[in-house]
Amino acid sequence: VFEAMSVSLSQRRSFSKGQVVYQQGQPAKTFYIVKRGELDMSINKPDGGSVCVKRLRPGDHLGYDAIFSEVHDTTVTCLTDVELTAVPQDELRLVVSKDRYFSTTVKARQRAREGLQQAATEGEAQ
Repeated sequence: VFEAMSVSLSQRRSFSKGQVVYQQGQPAKTFYIVKRGELDMSINKPDGGSVCVKRLRPGDHLGYDAIFSEVHDTTVTCLTDVELTAVPQDELRLVVSKDRYFSTTVKARQRAREGLQQAATEGEAQ
C-alpha cells in the first residue's frame, strides 16, 4: 500500500546530513517513506535532553502523526544524506479512510511506537 501510495500521491524530498526533517511539537502535515539514508527519531525529555527511540533506514516510515494528531511527538534528524517520499496529510487520511487493511496496519504501528517511546522515557527516568 505504501509503495502504491508513494507513486500516485507523493513527491521526493532530499535532506542533508544533520538536517532536521521535523521537530517534536511542530505541525504534522506529511507522512514519509525512507528511500535512502539513515535518520534518528528521538523524543525530548523534561530535563532538556533527548532519547533516541528508533533508527530509521530505507523502507521505514515516519510521520504517523499526520494521521493521528496535529503535531509531531518526535524529532527526526538525518544521520546521512537522505531521500524521502513525502505524502501530504490530506491524501494520507483519504487512503486510511478507504483502506481497512492500511488503516489497521497504521494504527498497530502507531501503538507500537507509542509503547517504545514510553519505555524509552521511563528507562531514562530510572
